Amino acid sequence: MNRVLGYDSTLIVMAIIVISTEKLLRTELDPRLQTLAHPLPRDRLGRVNFSSIAAATGINRETVRRKVIELVDAGILLRDDAGVRMAEGRIPFAVLREIIDAQLDAITRTANQLSKLGVFVPSDCPEW
Repeated sequence: MNRVLGYDSTLIVMAIIVISTEKLLRTELDPRLQTLAHPLPRDRLGRVNFSSIAAATGINRETVRRKVIELVDAGILLRDDAGVRMAEGRIPFAVLREIIDAQLDAITRTANQLSKLGVFVPSDCPEW
């Protein structure tokens, strides 16, 4: 599964989660659904397609299409008439933790590099 979840694929999975759940932010959510104990009903999720993923990630639409097919073949995503969505219960917690750790590491490295280049200065710096 790690081979399938490279950088582009991870961005695609994250975009699918954000796009599909975005409309939930604009409504009152039943308290029962405010935890991860219950899956969200499909009718409460927004529609996700290749174009929306490409727009959210900045990845070329054809690359998105190819990566989504790989993720569908790996059992991580489902694709049907309702669009693209996460397959329930298919990504083990250890893999999710690895994805999150990798993203946090990338953010940390980027922030450190920007700081070294002087593009970005910590807010507790006396010059500010």
